[in-house]
Amino acid sequence: MAYNALEQTYSMRDLFDVLFRHKLKILIVFFTMFLTAFAGVYVLPEKYEATASLLVKLGRENITTPTVSPSAQNQVVTMGLRKKDINTEIELLHNRFIIEKTVRKLKTDFLYPEQEIPKEFLKKIKYYLKQAVKQVREQVYELLYLLDLKKKLSPYEEAITGIEKGLKVEQIKDSDVINITLRWFDPDIARITVDTLLGFYMEHHLKSHMTSGGYEFFKTQVGIIKNNLNEAEDKLENLENQGSITSYEKQRKDLLEQLTSFTFSLRNTQTEIIQARVAIAELKNQMSSLIKSITPGFSVSYKEAERNLMLQEVELKSFEARRTKLIQHIESYRKELGSLNTYKIKLRRLERQIRINEENYQLFRKKLEEARISEVLDTERIVNVKIIDPASGSFVPVRPRKLLITGAGLLLSLIFGISVAFLAEYLDHSIKTVEDVRDYIDLPVLATIPEGK
Repeated sequence: MAYNALEQTYSMRDLFDVLFRHKLKILIVFFTMFLTAFAGVYVLPEKYEATASLLVKLGRENITTPTVSPSAQNQVVTMGLRKKDINTEIELLHNRFIIEKTVRKLKTDFLYPEQEIPKEFLKKIKYYLKQAVKQVREQVYELLYLLDLKKKLSPYEEAITGIEKGLKVEQIKDSDVINITLRWFDPDIARITVDTLLGFYMEHHLKSHMTSGGYEFFKTQVGIIKNNLNEAEDKLENLENQGSITSYEKQRKDLLEQLTSFTFSLRNTQTEIIQARVAIAELKNQMSSLIKSITPGFSVSYKEAERNLMLQEVELKSFEARRTKLIQHIESYRKELGSLNTYKIKLRRLERQIRINEENYQLFRKKLEEARISEVLDTERIVNVKIIDPASGSFVPVRPRKLLITGAGLLLSLIFGISVAFLAEYLDHSIKTVEDVRDYIDLPVLATIPEGK
């Protein structure tokens, strides 16, 4: 137990001995790294943040109306604010067209102004250090351009790319609010850029959701459908006046009854004609037999048959005349019945056309009113998006995080300095302590002489 404690004492002593012997290396590495980190923080370009907020509400852009004739139970279909509606607005804010318009309005000279040389000594040193770093970076970029590893952009393209990289648009969780953030080298420039971007976004949003020419289109359609409806109503009135039909069903029933009656009479007349023809044929046969069997000059039976034949022939002619009249009446009734059916078909078609025109007229009148309201809202710039928090710039830079980088640089410098000390100790094979003599030479130590300064 005492031996382990003694070993632990020697280990701690050895540790401090290594640190003490390499203190100069530790200090050099520590201060070199720390000063490098501090200089990097000092030279890195500062970025400020400008933020704004939008509220997306349920508006006319989120309302849809059926394109078919609405029923009495459900005339307008509405949909609530959906996640994809929020995503649509986020994509509009990211639209390159809006960013390009913002850059064209503000100009690249405003977005990347020339910095004046400060008069204060420390600020002047900082300015020149930044310029030196900028020159080095530009030379590196020139080499990359020369090797075709990077494309050289114009100032206009660099401004667009810078805004695209610095712009962040996201939805605040569990809300209908969109947060817009832009990081730039100057807080006032960032704020003005965000305000300009929001102005162009509102215009683009309005144009994207407006119904171009909708009012005039629906107005024309309402006029056309109204004329069609009036023409159909006039045709229906003329048809009813021309037909002089008070009750279609009653007249049709009467015609069918009369047609049935005359058809039955025609059938009976046809039977009577056949019977008369059979009787005439029998009488003619009878007369032919009597002529062969009697002497010329007188025959009562023959005279009777001749008289009956004349009567049958007269009766046959009357039957045939009646049949002709019945056929004419039947054809007349059939023609009248066909005209009545044609009239009914025309009447139903006109009534159906009037009903369709009335439904379309009501639908397009409603669409016309909606288009009129939409046009008024477009004129008055009333949209479902509202800026609830105008752009405001931060007072302190958000990048770089100087305290965090400085603290991390301090810690890493200390760790790296100590690591260098132990690495140097590991690579040094010289004998420095009594323990090294016993370990490496395996000889007893008789005496030690302290090292003189």
